[in-house]
Amino acid sequence: MKVLLLTSSFQSNSSIKIPSFVLDQAINMAECGGCCFHVLAPHDAKLETKNNNINEKVQATYFNYFLPRGLQTLNYEGVWPAIKHHPLKVLLIPFLIMFFFVRAVQISVKERPDVIYAHWFTPQAIVAYLVSRLTGAPFFYTSHSSDVWLLRKIPWFGGLVVREVTRKAKGVTVVSKRTEQKLKSFFAEDEWKTISKKVSVIPMGVYVEAAALEENASGKDIVFIGRLAEKKGLQYLIPAFDRFASEYRDYRLHIAGVGPYLERVEALVAESKNSDRISILGFVDGEDKASLIRKASCIVVPSIITDSGDAEGLPVSLLEGLSQGKPCVATKESGADDILIDGLSGILINQRSVDDIYHALLRAAGMTRHEVGNMKLEAEKVAKQFNWGRVAAKYKGFLEGGVE
Repeated sequence: MKVLLLTSSFQSNSSIKIPSFVLDQAINMAECGGCCFHVLAPHDAKLETKNNNINEKVQATYFNYFLPRGLQTLNYEGVWPAIKHHPLKVLLIPFLIMFFFVRAVQISVKERPDVIYAHWFTPQAIVAYLVSRLTGAPFFYTSHSSDVWLLRKIPWFGGLVVREVTRKAKGVTVVSKRTEQKLKSFFAEDEWKTISKKVSVIPMGVYVEAAALEENASGKDIVFIGRLAEKKGLQYLIPAFDRFASEYRDYRLHIAGVGPYLERVEALVAESKNSDRISILGFVDGEDKASLIRKASCIVVPSIITDSGDAEGLPVSLLEGLSQGKPCVATKESGADDILIDGLSGILINQRSVDDIYHALLRAAGMTRHEVGNMKLEAEKVAKQFNWGRVAAKYKGFLEGGVE
């Protein structure tokens, strides 16, 4: 099965400092057998994007959509956050959609993919819909968080686009039940009964087996891993840790990630009374990330729903922490309430609450060895459900449903 995969960002080489889950999905689906991917993504001036053959079954192509190339920065921040911070960047969107469409058509005409598969709705699913109408190839899309919900910012027309694209899609996946509810809100109850039959909740995966080979250390390190963006909730985590660290002097907070919120994070750390025990590590991946998780006493996922509606789907960092058997503190709004039971497999808290994070850190620090061991076992049970081998097989079957 030949798949044209459309995505806003893709880690085709280790120098691109972004999460690798789209790459991991393509590689693992190819390893399931019968799948070949041509990945198409926009160039971004802040990332070292260049065409690359990952292996014989996964090929990456990046396209330009504006000149000078230095202005091509929509995807580093994310389309909607970029527009929020720099409103004039809205003028780039028509060019992004147009050139995305042109390059996708060119590849489709040349390679004749069996299916077109889009990660995120805007503009990838829209482009997939347009190319499908032109070429006849069935298309699918995956909604990760608020990528559909944010179309509500375009009165009337945004909802029309979501409904039309979803009606014509051969299938849709969402990474959490919360994301499914956001999609559902665009449809009348009667129509949703039909639409829901082609919507599946399938999160991204994690390398459980590789993690299980490693020793799980018991340290004094509290770890956050993720893109530095408003929706990640670091503006609540850092003050909560400051309060916690005043009582537990031997703990440290490690913040791993890059992104548009970096200056705000640095300012929050500078304001902390315990700034000497907070480290900003930048982007970590591969063995560095695995080692960071192994040494952690707990993983914190303090995600929020922003005032503009931007939100998480289900953070991969949560799954990675669970795969190492770590106590994970996560907000319900991160999507963690889909998979965690508070006090059993993790610690669930409410969003936007310094107090909740502080008390959750106290809970984690006060757990006995027996309690930590029990939570470790439950966390690993949860993580096994999201082993990349199992998840890739689900996605492969999902796409194969569209091939006649």
